[in-house]
Order: sequence, then structure tokens, then C-alpha cells
Amino acid sequence: MPTNASRITEQILCDADTYHLGTAEFWEADEQVKKELQLREGPVIKNWEKHTLFFLQHHRYYTSYCKEKLGPGHLANIALLQKRLEQQGSDA
Repeated sequence: MPTNASRITEQILCDADTYHLGTAEFWEADEQVKKELQLREGPVIKNWEKHTLFFLQHHRYYTSYCKEKLGPGHLANIALLQKRLEQQGSDA
């Protein structure tokens, strides 16, 4: 997943690969990614949700289609994850 996709084909592929970040299916997909990493690399990253939040905050869609269609959901998922982490912090 290049961070500097310059050609339109690269941009489309990057957006397709991260499409779920702006949807309601994000939470389920995030769990699947976590399980996949566990199977491939062993123990999962500590503080998975903080890692996910960092990834979401630094992710951007390339195509205007994804920016328009998924941008609001992407921001909403960031806000929900931030709230979730804040609640976990206050529960500790």
C-alpha cells in the first residue's frame, strides 16, 4: 500500500484496499485485519486500537469518488475510535 500513489491506477488500488475505513463495516474489517496479522506474524501489536487510530488519522483517500463517498464515514470512524479509547482510559 504505497503512501505516495502517483498514478491513477495506484490511487484506485489504494482506495479499493482501504475502502472499508469509511464504512460501517470498518469495525468488522479491522478485527479481520488483526486476525490476519496474527496468523502471518504472530502476536498482535499491543494497543491495537491506538495503532488503528494512528493509521486512520494518517490515511487519506486519493480519488474524488472515495473522498466524497467515504470521507464522512472515515471521519466518523476516527471519532468513534477516539471516544472508545477515551472511555477505556477513564475505565482504567
